[in-house]
Amino acid sequence: MKAKKTFNNMITQAKEIILVVDDNQFIRYSIKYILCEIFKEFKKDFQILEGCDGIDTLKFIMDDQKNNNLIKCLITDELMEFVDGS
Repeated sequence: MKAKKTFNNMITQAKEIILVVDDNQFIRYSIKYILCEIFKEFKKDFQILEGCDGIDTLKFIMDDQKNNNLIKCLITDELMEFVDGS
């Protein structure tokens, strides 16, 4: 049985988080790749979490409020299904 994807079991350590949300998987992976390369270059240690729609965004942010507000940046698409990035 596959574990349910939750904010708590996605955090690897108590470090600052950047949340990338886009309904296009290629865009999400591209942004994540670019950010990881920048962080390596400048020796920064952020965890990057991904969401695919506004519902994921709301879930991550609500869970983050219970976990010391670790999300420091949100990069989101404006036009997504279900709930958009506005």
